[in-house]
Amino acid sequence: MATLNMLAGRLARRPGRMLLLVAVFFFFAYTLKGRRRQPSQPVHRAKTKSFFPPLEQKSANSIELDYCQNFPKDLLSEVQVVLKVAAGDTSVNKAHLSTVTSCITNLIIVSEAEERIGDRQVIDILADLPKSYEVDNLDFQAYVNHKKAQSEGETKQESQRSFKLDRFKYLPMVDKAYMTNPKAKWYVFLESDVYFFWDTLFRLLSQLDPTEPHYLGAPHGAEGRWFAYGGAGIVMSNGLMKQLIPARAPGSTDIPRENRLAVRFEKWVKEDARGDAVLAYAIQNATGTRLEALDPTFTSDELRRITTYRDRWCVPLLSLHQLSPEQMEDLWKWERTRPYNLKPFTYSSLLSYTHSFLANGPSREWWDNFSYAPVPNDRPAHRNAGMCGSECHNDPNCLQWSFAQTVCRHFNGIMLGDAVDKENGGQGDIISGWDTETLPPLALAAPTLSPHVSHQAATDNVQCPIVLDGRVPTNLSKTPTVFDTSNALFNPDYVKGNNLTWSQILKFPATEPSRFDGAAHSAVEVTISDQSIFQKQLGFRRAGLQFAKDSPQDASDEGIKTLHFSVKQDPTRPLNLTHEYLNVWHEAADYSNNQIQFQVGTLIDNAASKKNNFKILDRAGKQIWDIPIDYKKWQNFAIKLDYTKNQTTVYYSAGAAKLARVAGPTSVNLAGAGQFQLGILKKPTGTSDVVNAGYQEPNLNEGQIYGGLFVEDSANGCVSL
Repeated sequence: MATLNMLAGRLARRPGRMLLLVAVFFFFAYTLKGRRRQPSQPVHRAKTKSFFPPLEQKSANSIELDYCQNFPKDLLSEVQVVLKVAAGDTSVNKAHLSTVTSCITNLIIVSEAEERIGDRQVIDILADLPKSYEVDNLDFQAYVNHKKAQSEGETKQESQRSFKLDRFKYLPMVDKAYMTNPKAKWYVFLESDVYFFWDTLFRLLSQLDPTEPHYLGAPHGAEGRWFAYGGAGIVMSNGLMKQLIPARAPGSTDIPRENRLAVRFEKWVKEDARGDAVLAYAIQNATGTRLEALDPTFTSDELRRITTYRDRWCVPLLSLHQLSPEQMEDLWKWERTRPYNLKPFTYSSLLSYTHSFLANGPSREWWDNFSYAPVPNDRPAHRNAGMCGSECHNDPNCLQWSFAQTVCRHFNGIMLGDAVDKENGGQGDIISGWDTETLPPLALAAPTLSPHVSHQAATDNVQCPIVLDGRVPTNLSKTPTVFDTSNALFNPDYVKGNNLTWSQILKFPATEPSRFDGAAHSAVEVTISDQSIFQKQLGFRRAGLQFAKDSPQDASDEGIKTLHFSVKQDPTRPLNLTHEYLNVWHEAADYSNNQIQFQVGTLIDNAASKKNNFKILDRAGKQIWDIPIDYKKWQNFAIKLDYTKNQTTVYYSAGAAKLARVAGPTSVNLAGAGQFQLGILKKPTGTSDVVNAGYQEPNLNEGQIYGGLFVEDSANGCVSL
């Protein structure tokens, strides 16, 4: 078990560290060619083609439509698809085989029992596991009992442990896929309630090298154990398979039994409750390959809860989870017969299906669209549904709303939601609406054209395209629990005390907006306490926000970017400047150093430094510029990072004044990509091992107020001042 825990730690210290490939085939710039008035945001410019020609007209008009008529079956020689099902789950399995996997001629279907579904053969993938799986393994006993009853002609009732058999299928199904088709370039693993958009998959794979080790999927896990979630689909390359399941000899396709995953990692799968997690550990152990997290292209969201934010409008969509048989069939027919389109299937494409009812009007009665952020109590939005919708339209962040029991709620994304029983538990009427005047494709697909769409209020002074946005909409500041789960602004998992939630850490002080917040956004205060111990770093007290879209290697680490942040002091939560504080920094992807750092207090390596000054340092700890703390006003900082020249330039102002250049360009080492972090990391005193030891005063209650958090594209010299 110690080995398993060690591997879990190696997999990823943070989910954001996994390589983000979503942008690999964005058509953001391509589809809006010629429409932009401002410099376009950096994207990967790749003109992928559709692999699905249009259905023949005569076929589309026939009674029995052949949905596989234009499926690119020639590509199946390069792609091996495996469908994992549960025995006896007849309606679900039949629905998948008649829709998503109906055109897959080389499909492998695995289960815990051999059976036939129509003209398809299902393999008992557990039958060939070593007998040792039966030893000290209560969960596996359900399979043994079922086989025994079957051999004796009895019908065995399904037990609770039958559901726990699923984890034992992962390793042998990967073995089976590779041994069956060792020359395939790609291996795709699906579950019976997962919907897959095949054109998205083929476009993605056409841009990747299958001879390289690739392990792709949606990140999932806990306690640092991140893996490709089976409920969103898993994709693996031939290059990975060759390393993962070695043949008897180079160039051979003969796989010795002792080299199979199910044999080598038997102990792990017995101990861990998740087979998809064990697969990730096996991959890391055998090959050193980590998850490439295509999030949110791979998604485990249900159809009713999948969320289209403005920044997801052009994001390709590959998978959906937990679709019912009826939803599976309906979506399949819609997708295969919708008007032919050469563009990739994106989040916005799906809205044409889920929200087609908006053609009849912008609202629905007895419907809950899961808008969850109540507007402030003193607003007229709570008077009636009409006022609720009107204020949503006037809110530059709101895309949908709901009104129930005199409470108006807004939301900055688009969801489908669910019908509500008219009895509704005695809770009364509920009505949901969408701001249809904001939804036309041009407005949402080109966020820099409109302040409403780009999250920029008319008075926020932002002048350049935003790459990462951490400015907190005022309505969200009223519901801090939003930040405890996945949200559009910050990573909910890092970096904070092990037993703390962000709703406990973040405060939203009533103060004037910073220069780049405007009326639409609120200040956010990051606080630390005695419980602010991350992992086992006993020396530090820390809480640091990470931008939700910031990954170790992305557009924010390329070209010329400018990090903006404003800080203000909280007299009720003062910092103890006898300590060293790291407040804002950019950490390299390999954790080796920080390319740029914004600090305050008494620096451990430079006791003569001015403790009452904010200091900007390079990765070697050399000071670039400093300024005394202003205990009354906002202090606004902009750090331009020129990755093309390894230079940085610092801009500054106080209060509402316009920023001015105060230092640079200065030569620095910006290599190593990585991620931004904004908050407080308080170092201890009295030790040389600051991470693990040292003195921290008890009863800590310290905070740093932030505003105007964003990263902008500074190509062509653009810097918001």
